[in-house]
Amino acid sequence: MAWIIPDTATHQDRNGDVGVGSFSSAMSIVGSYSLALDADLTLTGPDFGAAPTLFNYADFNEGSDGNTVPAATGTNGFFSVIGAGVDAPKYINGGRVGALACRVYGEEAEGNQNYIASRFNTDFGGGITELYASAAFMFPDSGIPPQEGTTANAAYRYLGSGSSMKLIWANENNSTSESDVVFYSHVGASAITVDGNDIDVLMTAVQLGGGTPNTPPEWWVWDQWMLLTVWAKADPVNPATVDGTLILEISNPNGRWRYEKAIPIFKGAAAGDSAQWTHCRIPGWMSQPVNGFGTPDQTDVRMDTVYLASSPKRIVIADAANWEDVTEFCDCPFAAWGTDVTVKTKYTGTMSGPQYAHFMGDDDVSLYSTFVGVL
Repeated sequence: MAWIIPDTATHQDRNGDVGVGSFSSAMSIVGSYSLALDADLTLTGPDFGAAPTLFNYADFNEGSDGNTVPAATGTNGFFSVIGAGVDAPKYINGGRVGALACRVYGEEAEGNQNYIASRFNTDFGGGITELYASAAFMFPDSGIPPQEGTTANAAYRYLGSGSSMKLIWANENNSTSESDVVFYSHVGASAITVDGNDIDVLMTAVQLGGGTPNTPPEWWVWDQWMLLTVWAKADPVNPATVDGTLILEISNPNGRWRYEKAIPIFKGAAAGDSAQWTHCRIPGWMSQPVNGFGTPDQTDVRMDTVYLASSPKRIVIADAANWEDVTEFCDCPFAAWGTDVTVKTKYTGTMSGPQYAHFMGDDDVSLYSTFVGVL
């Protein structure tokens, strides 16, 4: 069954504003199963096809609140701190999946000491031209956006002109100037761009919604978990000149928003660039609220459920049987992929009621679902 999305920014909500038909229950569960976090879930049929490569998965539930997250974390991830004199990331209570999340920006002590500033890196083990990535972020009420306003106007919590963030940053050789593409780059005015230091994918704002000063757009939330996903697939022969696939989607408690565009993924690549990625940084970079914009303890950035793979083909657990009705979902890391697929079950702390497993095809429209349990 197919879910057809127009080439525009589109809001899909629980009322099924977008979507055609219903999706067949073409998968079934192998053996007995009870819905529990991190349980093995084995699904059989339909034809799952060739296995994607899971580059990295991390939900940061292996530590304890306040402790430092190890440099090597997740399936294939490693942290690096940004700048001198800053601390490594910390585990923190209140995770999207499970009890814990990762605090990647914020001040641990007064006086601009022990300031956390970290990025989570993934090494793909070679060059790739297709990537599916998802990561959840939260900016709690205790802080204001990175480099956004002063203490006096901290209530402005919107994506204003002073705020700058690079949330998902794919690149070559772990460099910020080689084949780099920033997915979810915020440059102000309540807009998200897809661009880079080295290339020019859009260089025009992806206006997903909102845009009114002092008014948070519905597609962006600060103090609740917000899941950002991207699927980027370049033309394999001429990645800088021939259209590829670019799909961005934001999910939060208000609903789901999607932007889709056919565009050369490595448009404007500099001479000598190989037009491929070998690494990804999540988050890539965030401006600190200094130089008249406040003090570092006003920024608090948390991250959870990081998933990076070679294609969007995957199993998700979601809160509705029909994809157009889904409001929350979790990408599930797989342990085996063949005639059957075995994944670790993941779901958020705010999911309730019946849950369903969905197989997402690598064309991003093929969907099959089956009931898995009740939370």
